[in-house]
Amino acid sequence: MRQVLLHKGWQHIAEIFNKSVEKNWTTSQMKNYWEKLQEQHKHLFELLRCTGIEYRSDTGTIVAPEYWWESKIKENLKYAKYKHMYCSEIYDIYGKQFDNIEDSTNIRTNLASIARSHRKGEISVAECVDELLLTDYVKESDVPHLFTLWFLHDKDNRNSYCAAKTTALCFKFVEYCFEQDNTAQ
Repeated sequence: MRQVLLHKGWQHIAEIFNKSVEKNWTTSQMKNYWEKLQEQHKHLFELLRCTGIEYRSDTGTIVAPEYWWESKIKENLKYAKYKHMYCSEIYDIYGKQFDNIEDSTNIRTNLASIARSHRKGEISVAECVDELLLTDYVKESDVPHLFTLWFLHDKDNRNSYCAAKTTALCFKFVEYCFEQDNTAQ
């Protein structure tokens, strides 16, 4: 069953996103941004599903004959922008985010990962923990939450956490460290 975020959920996401990327977006702007990203992902992958078309990761572009582009642009004018567009961000980041958005937990996880991909500079312990709480991997006041608060106080641990590309990997990292910490005792 597909779930949607309520207004309060979008407010929470916009708040975390704004803090992460130093913006001041409204809930409406956040929803519009999310819909734009989904549309870009949809169009790119519609184009890439065509036979004989190649995505070149080294250039971030779609390689296709001119006649094919003419035909696709006639089919949908929105495809025109992808002809010369650098699509690496859509392909590499958004592609992973939009593959499975069946419930509100995944929407929150995906937005947290996209926000983290736009972040500049260091991330605080509070931001790391908020990111995990947003995804529902960790519940407030449970043992993994408390472990995360303690564990990410160490700057090296926090830097390793930040090296993970998605929120799911961040959680796996914390979970692994939690298990290692428990077996060491």
